[in-house]
Amino acid sequence: MIALECQRHLDGQRWLDGRTQNGTVGLAPSGRGYSGTRWRVVSLDPTNPDVIALQCLGDIPGNRWLDGRTQDATVGLAPSTGPSGTAWRIRG
Repeated sequence: MIALECQRHLDGQRWLDGRTQNGTVGLAPSGRGYSGTRWRVVSLDPTNPDVIALQCLGDIPGNRWLDGRTQDATVGLAPSTGPSGTAWRIRG
């Protein structure tokens, strides 16, 4: 399990929060007390460990896979890793 904290230097909410009840993604004020701020890293390609999917571990039933929607520049949650936007590459 991981939590992802935005490193912007301005005050505000900064923890990536999967909102499984409505399939959205936003930022929460804390990494604790919000079940949607917990994520599981899942390898999608055994030959390329840099390609992953992020599964939200929120307590409420609903979509769970972080989905980058490049056509309209949004992010949400998908029901499976089938949509192409659920594959993410780790860059160092």
